Amino acid sequence: MLLVPVLLLAMALAAPASAAPPPRPLAPDLRAFNGVDYLAAPDVMRDLGLGWARESFPVDWNAVEPAKGQWQFAKMDAKVAEAHALGVEVLPMLGYTAKWAAGAAGGFGPARDVADWEEYVERVVARYSRPPYNLRYFQVWNEPSWTPMTFWKRSGPEWIDTVYLPAARIIRRYGCRVVLGGWADADVAHLNDALAWHDAWRFTDIIDIHYSPIGVWQDIWDHWLRDGRCLGVWQTEIGFHDFPEYIPNLNPRALYWALKHGWREDADRYKLFWFASWGAGPDGAKCLTLPGAHGTQLSAHGTRLKALTQVLGDGQLAAFDEFTTDPPLPPALDEERPTALGFRVGPRTVIALIVDADTLKAHPTVVVTLPKTDGKARLVSSVGESRELPAERVGDALVCRVPMGGLPCGVARGWGKPWRVAVGYLVVE
Repeated sequence: MLLVPVLLLAMALAAPASAAPPPRPLAPDLRAFNGVDYLAAPDVMRDLGLGWARESFPVDWNAVEPAKGQWQFAKMDAKVAEAHALGVEVLPMLGYTAKWAAGAAGGFGPARDVADWEEYVERVVARYSRPPYNLRYFQVWNEPSWTPMTFWKRSGPEWIDTVYLPAARIIRRYGCRVVLGGWADADVAHLNDALAWHDAWRFTDIIDIHYSPIGVWQDIWDHWLRDGRCLGVWQTEIGFHDFPEYIPNLNPRALYWALKHGWREDADRYKLFWFASWGAGPDGAKCLTLPGAHGTQLSAHGTRLKALTQVLGDGQLAAFDEFTTDPPLPPALDEERPTALGFRVGPRTVIALIVDADTLKAHPTVVVTLPKTDGKARLVSSVGESRELPAERVGDALVCRVPMGGLPCGVARGWGKPWRVAVGYLVVE
């Protein structure tokens, strides 16, 4: 019975040379938080502060084992090596069921023989958890659900029993962390049911959800993270939306919340991955880059993520609460509430101001007071335009009048009603 594990380990150790994996971050920063689906060009990964790439196609079961016993790892080897050369970590997605192994539900159902699925998982994890790759996290499946949906055609309990738990046990055996596969069911109660089924939570390190309101993070924290049953929550697919202010409206809320909920204890505890790095045609504008007249160019989303990276992306992050605003804009995770969120990045203080149309109409200028603060102030728009702001000393405080009325506004229509929002970053350094 020891022959197969020994052979797999030998294969892993014999893997071709690769660039060393990026060092594990010891403290939270933007690159530890930001990921993307599918590795992008080097300048895009750098300029947008993207420290993670989620890969599915090169490690898909059909790609790795197109016929039983015929193993093909060259494409995934190359992808991991390319990412590591850029200092980017890789999250492999394990799935779907290979055509030759599929049962009645096809690729989006369980294998006829669970042992075939287990061998696929074992081969992948054995290879990529060892040098020279040293991957630490493996995602099991994509968008499973409690009831049949697009990428899982059977019941949730069957997914847990025939796909998730067999894979999770193998991943844990290699000392790696298990990422639950991008839960697609919007009903949080169904997610809780899945994690409770046969104590699946005991084999879950990261609870991964897709396209959910960021407020769901608080529900997951309350139920699974507060008492340490699971380690973290990621969204490995967000976005794919034509609302241009999506990233500046969402990401600062998630970053601030994470800093207030134990992110400093583990730099990998929380992450957002944008779907996807590139696109063309009608969907191109929903991605971070799209084809242009002179090659690939940043989309509206890419431009806004670059601006966020310019103000928050060059150092260790910490929450900053020593300020007030007029009108009052308390911290809010809810994506439809105006808010002001403070951060420290080295010597720099950044206040993300997110205001809706009603607030903007009543208060086109937001007054920000920062006690015991020195430095020059500037306003950076969501698209990266920067201008100096006059700042008044009042005692030991710095008072900045921030003109929000002239900033770019976007109208979100994907929440069931139009919601107009403007975002600006007050930077003091």
